[in-house]
Amino acid sequence: MKALNRKLLRDLSRLQGQIVTVALVVAAGLSSLVGIYSTLNSIEASKDAYYERNRFADVFVHAKKAPEALEPRLVDIPGVQTLETRVTEAALIPLEGMVEPARGQVVSLPAGSEPALNSLHLTMGRMLRAEALDEVIVLDAFVEAHELRPGDTLPVVMGGRQRDLRIVGLAMSPEFVFFSGSGEIVADPERNAALWLNREAVEAAYGLDGSFNDVVVGLQPGASAQQVITELDRLLEPYGGLGAVPRKRQASHAVVTQEISQLRSLGAALPLAFLAVAAFLLNVVLSRLVQLQRGEIATLKAVGYGDRQIAAHFFGFVLVIVAIGAVLGLIFGAWLGDYMTGQYADYFRFPGFEFRVDFKLVVLGVAVALVVGVGGAFGTLYRVMRLPPAEAMRPPAPEVYRATLLERLGLSRWLSASTRMIVRDLERHPFRFLVSWFGLAVAVSLLVFGRFGWDGLERIIELQFTLGQREDIAVSFTSPLSERAERSLESLPGVLEVEAHRQVPVRWVAGHRYRDSVLVGYPEYNELRRPIAEGATIIRPPEQGVLISRQLGEILGVEAGDTVVVEVREGDRERFEVKVMGLADDTFGLFGYMQREALDAKLQDAGAITSAYLRVDPRYMDEVFRRLEDMPAVESAQRSSRILETFREQIDESVSFQTLVIVIIASVIVIGVVYNNTRVALSMRGRELASLRVLGFTRREVAYILLAEQAIQVVLALPVGFVLGAWFAELLVATMDQENFRFPMYISPRTFAFTTVVTLVSALFSGYLVRRKLDRMDLTEVLKERE
Repeated sequence: MKALNRKLLRDLSRLQGQIVTVALVVAAGLSSLVGIYSTLNSIEASKDAYYERNRFADVFVHAKKAPEALEPRLVDIPGVQTLETRVTEAALIPLEGMVEPARGQVVSLPAGSEPALNSLHLTMGRMLRAEALDEVIVLDAFVEAHELRPGDTLPVVMGGRQRDLRIVGLAMSPEFVFFSGSGEIVADPERNAALWLNREAVEAAYGLDGSFNDVVVGLQPGASAQQVITELDRLLEPYGGLGAVPRKRQASHAVVTQEISQLRSLGAALPLAFLAVAAFLLNVVLSRLVQLQRGEIATLKAVGYGDRQIAAHFFGFVLVIVAIGAVLGLIFGAWLGDYMTGQYADYFRFPGFEFRVDFKLVVLGVAVALVVGVGGAFGTLYRVMRLPPAEAMRPPAPEVYRATLLERLGLSRWLSASTRMIVRDLERHPFRFLVSWFGLAVAVSLLVFGRFGWDGLERIIELQFTLGQREDIAVSFTSPLSERAERSLESLPGVLEVEAHRQVPVRWVAGHRYRDSVLVGYPEYNELRRPIAEGATIIRPPEQGVLISRQLGEILGVEAGDTVVVEVREGDRERFEVKVMGLADDTFGLFGYMQREALDAKLQDAGAITSAYLRVDPRYMDEVFRRLEDMPAVESAQRSSRILETFREQIDESVSFQTLVIVIIASVIVIGVVYNNTRVALSMRGRELASLRVLGFTRREVAYILLAEQAIQVVLALPVGFVLGAWFAELLVATMDQENFRFPMYISPRTFAFTTVVTLVSALFSGYLVRRKLDRMDLTEVLKERE
């Protein structure tokens, strides 16, 4: 074995604690890179293949009722390659044993054939027979949740009448990769189903014979989606068209792409931060190792070893650390990616959704690890190659002595001898202190960043379910009803309070900008549903003017005090101007809010309600749901506690795990940074500390001199780490698509407390390990080292 190789093995054995911690940090960065990007690639590959194979539409538009004779004019729109009309309506599914009926989205299919767009992927059973009016294909997630099978009977309330349909198939659809009920923020397969029936059966159930109310469009290559949308809106306007939307704003696709966007942002930020810390640690360990081995390097050069040989020797030290970290990182990253993909498989319904580790990603991960190693070691290796043997054989020049600032101010007399030594060392080596301090601050920031996702979701729960949505049951109607419906609900047994709203589909126009969304009319005194402003402040719709979502304001380019044009997309399609009185910080969707009386006046009608929110005595909850189920005008009734429960379940299944992984990785990095800083300090000052022991200093005093400097770094790093962590979180939020879902920029005091505890425990543990090393130091051996 060559002499340099034997020296390398001795160095690796002597520094095994530092090597392990640095390798773990490299592994943390690499595992997050492989885990996140392999999951991202799996989702995107599954999505793209599914969309292409099942001909996912490019444009979607819903109307009230349009004659089938209009279809040829729609097909002739320039840029349209494939167009299909259909009927889609809401339904209720009163399954036995469910107090709260499930909700269904009924979609018509061409008789006896596959749809031209958004074709189904059968997971079990068969397609509908052409002449069958009582057969149904059901979204597979709903069937699995209720343990149903082909051949079972499914009760479905369509158009106010219950029909018993026979399940003949289970299917997936690119239109329902993510499927949640109207107004819900989570997918609940137990309570939401897509139902496909023959066109004739759907038309008869909803009184739409010879008509359609939904259009899906496939575009020609290179066609302008906006031009097609403009023509669709023009042709469907007389028939209650609600405004065509491109694929990017289709409900399911928008959720999928937003999740992909968030994963991509996380995959760019998290590994970069982890690997930057790894490069910092490699630089610290290697530079201090070279400084301690100046004499050995000089001797090697003097006996004939070249600069490149010696640099290669130290580079081998780096390669061993990187190799250990790369192997661990690839193994853990593959496991992490497989687990995350499994979580998304329950969330997004893709056929053949499997975890894939791309070979290119493995190569990229190893290359990144090598770049980190080279980047962390380059400066030190360059100094090794340029170090002349004669200079290296001499000890470093003694430092110029000068009085410290505290000594010049006359304050040193109040300090003990040990404390004065600490102050002198800090003031005379500020760069060394600052580098170690900043590395620790970055590690602290990763802990803050790691828990940020959990804090944001808890904040959403607080804003959405505690402050904003305070009802027990949310009821929506099949069509606008008179205010008598509100009094009917008030008369139900156990109903303590009813708050009726009116929701109107509108187009907001500000100059050349526009966006389709909903304008909600609130009663004058609203207590069950309340818009939230910045800082979790409750705001009420003004008597005059309108409140709009802050995100809608950004899309339209308007602020409080500006005027917007409202184009109503139903009824007489009124058009009016209204002043923006304020901005609401709602979490989901794009909304406008005004008082119901003011909205009725703008629409010039006697008033109507489309939804109602009920506060109910818990003892009468089941009875109220039974009464609501018997009302033909009720489209759906949902329990708010159920939505919250489902939301928390999905958090526990996915976000809590991701947060746990990030926190564990960040904790490893904190321990690695603290331990390495302390261990390197011991290596650099071992002779000095041994000399103090010989001069009569106790073990406690010597340990105090060494560890107090590290304690100062930890204390000063905490506030800076808090700020950096918040800044990283802000950068992540800024990269997210905010249109459908706004992730709040919120970090709770608990996160700062948790970060402080983890950092201090890491520091104490590292201090304990170094103190043991210090106590076992052989004073005679240390003092034998030459100057």
